[in-house]
Amino acid sequence: MNLSSRPSYSRAPVRSFSTLASTFGVTEAQLGRLVEKASSMYRRPQRRAVKKDGTLRDTWDALPQLKALQELINKRFLRQIIFPHFLQGGIRDLASPRDYVRHVGFHAGAACAIVLDIADFFPSITEVQVYSVWQGFFRFSADVAQALTKLTTKDGFLPQGAKTSNYLANLVFWRDEHSLVHRLKTLGWRYSRLTDDVVVSKATPSTHGEETRICRLVAGFIQAQGFVVNRRKLKINRQCRCMELNGLVANAHPALPKAERNAIRAQVHGLKRHLAHPQCLDTSAARSTLGRLGKLKRLHEKEGKALRATLPDNVERLLGQARVSP
Repeated sequence: MNLSSRPSYSRAPVRSFSTLASTFGVTEAQLGRLVEKASSMYRRPQRRAVKKDGTLRDTWDALPQLKALQELINKRFLRQIIFPHFLQGGIRDLASPRDYVRHVGFHAGAACAIVLDIADFFPSITEVQVYSVWQGFFRFSADVAQALTKLTTKDGFLPQGAKTSNYLANLVFWRDEHSLVHRLKTLGWRYSRLTDDVVVSKATPSTHGEETRICRLVAGFIQAQGFVVNRRKLKINRQCRCMELNGLVANAHPALPKAERNAIRAQVHGLKRHLAHPQCLDTSAARSTLGRLGKLKRLHEKEGKALRATLPDNVERLLGQARVSP
């Protein structure tokens, strides 16, 4: 696939509200009622993610009826898109899986990697921009695009946490992002975006002046689209030092920082001790440890397998039998 290609959708556009209702297996009246009340059909999740700076991530959980319809929107439309490889966040692609590890792998071994963060990305995506995706990218009729916009936004913005939001966030720059990627490629730089995290890297050494120009080019593009670059998070990583991208070391290949590997090792040894008294085991903490161990196995297979071998083969069954901690 051409790395600088544009996202594409080849299915026939939906031209009427009645066709949209039929696509979802509901009546026009049922769909109309959902469209009108969709913005109010969200709640805060019971557990909200915490950002690295300690603040709570502003996420939303759609109520069951809206969530089910958003899953249909994904299935019928958003998962039918062919996304270029420079988009790496929140895309289900069995042929070419994408996630933060593969995003880092995109730039591993580069001589220089510039990291830019789009501030408050999801709440900054407006219903006008979402409408542009449904009407301009998908080529749906105005009434269909308006209905889908209402079904996928809340109070005029894109709600982070909704099933459809990651796909729409990947499409917000659909008109021009491929042109930026192509221009950077002609300058010897490689671009990728993990939702709101942008990384631009170069395989060969670069000068300070060149790096400044590239920063201005990419930041200028983001600002022209109506967004703000978080200047505090802008980083220029060079091969001569530890190159950290998305929490991983990227000097040669995606790897966990040594401190995190040591912390996982300590957690596993702690879990091994606690398994001697499974009736009092903190199952939530134990499952978190196993999850982090899985992360270690993915990035450091030999080390992870050796550490897993120190735990009982039936550790999952023991956790199932343990009392859930309050």
